[in-house]
Amino acid sequence: MERIRPITGSFPGGRFMNIRVLHMFDIVQSFEHEFFAQISLSFPVLNHLTLSNAISKNVTPLQQILKPENASSIIEFSHLVELGCFDVHIDYV
Repeated sequence: MERIRPITGSFPGGRFMNIRVLHMFDIVQSFEHEFFAQISLSFPVLNHLTLSNAISKNVTPLQQILKPENASSIIEFSHLVELGCFDVHIDYV
């Protein structure tokens, strides 16, 4: 199986070694930095990732610049070749 049903911000985690295509959406909560870190670890061979979330993040990029304690580490998706952003808040772009 290379695909999984769309997931939301309440994704509980796990390890999915064969999933290459993933769609993430949420209309209730934003996707925060820690969530993307969890996705990177849960789907290590992900090739195609699509995001849909119009809710702003709790910590904006400007807040990260103004307050270094809000800065986040880099999250790597080493196999990602396509990233789709549809109906997303500017914080995700």
